[in-house]
Amino acid sequence: MSTTAVPQARPDWQDDWQQLLSYQPENYEQLAREHKMLEVQYGNAKIKTAQDLLRFVFVHVGCDLPLRQSVAVVGAAGGPKLRATRLHKKMQRSPSYLEALIARMVPVGQDARQRGLSFRLVGGVREEC
Repeated sequence: MSTTAVPQARPDWQDDWQQLLSYQPENYEQLAREHKMLEVQYGNAKIKTAQDLLRFVFVHVGCDLPLRQSVAVVGAAGGPKLRATRLHKKMQRSPSYLEALIARMVPVGQDARQRGLSFRLVGGVREEC
């Protein structure tokens, strides 16, 4: 018996990106600033907007790519050029921002908590259980 690999769908980076952005709450840029995700530490910031940050996060986490491949894919798609170590640092600092972002998109109130629904951290990102 021979097995044939099923070809993976190739993402359309521009159309898919615009669709992902359409699901973000109106204040996602302000949330990034409140959570200090866009602060410049060393003067040569490559990630200057919440869109830039989310592009890296979604490619890295959503496509389950290694850091090096994530920065290469975003760079090839026209995004900022970034080193894998810089993305690693941003990912380490991102849980509070991503938690706030998810909370604006999917509010979890007291009723949900009473039913046992909550968030848990998976790979630095809190998800609803």
